[in-house]
Amino acid sequence: MAAAQYVLIVAIVSWYFTENERTRGNFSICRGYWWLFRYNLGSVLFGSFILALVWMIRVVFEYINKKIKSMAGDRPLPRPVQWLLSCTRCCIDCCHRFIKYVNMNAYCQVALTGESFCVAAMNGFILILKNSACFVFTGGLGGFFNLIGKLTVCVLNVLIAYFILDLGDTKVAKDINSPIGPLAMVFVITYMIAQLFMGMYTTCATCLLHCLFADIDICNQLNYDQMVGRNRPKEMKSIVKYLSKPRPTSP
Repeated sequence: MAAAQYVLIVAIVSWYFTENERTRGNFSICRGYWWLFRYNLGSVLFGSFILALVWMIRVVFEYINKKIKSMAGDRPLPRPVQWLLSCTRCCIDCCHRFIKYVNMNAYCQVALTGESFCVAAMNGFILILKNSACFVFTGGLGGFFNLIGKLTVCVLNVLIAYFILDLGDTKVAKDINSPIGPLAMVFVITYMIAQLFMGMYTTCATCLLHCLFADIDICNQLNYDQMVGRNRPKEMKSIVKYLSKPRPTSP
């Protein structure tokens, strides 16, 4: 999963910095695999290892939680123990989500700068803190479109399956008493597949923000007009103009 995410990030980075007004960018998946195995395999493995440690902690916690409940038998657990288990589960889940988010931003910085995982993770975290509003807005908007996309695909597939079962002249359609069970399975399987594919849009949006801010920093270092940029997709210029507007200050 981390390797696929990194390959997608490299393809976006290579497209961004080869795109300009005259030519279209080079979106290369092969370059992503080459960079992965030639330069940054260790960083991807390290990020995956950290995530695997968190998963292992979750597995151990759930095992201990199951043993505690089995020891209690039919008796309910004391309230302090229930609160402690719930708080622990919540903290582990938050840590898991945080590590996944840090990994994605670290891979973006690894692809942009070629730094090691730890340095890239720190740079990505600092960049998020400096531009937290943009990242929060992009993450929320991406999550909203992901949800809409997944639900749309699921509903369409369920409708197609319903018409096949209701109007089909097959033996399976005739032997089914109620379509609710098959339609529920279609919805679950479709949602799982759509989850895998729609997750790429969140990665794309986050990586584009990293590329944009890196592009602005390069322009500032070279004393180049950051409103124009040297290699910048034309679709990003309106975003740069919006970010460069002065914000009203409170009295």
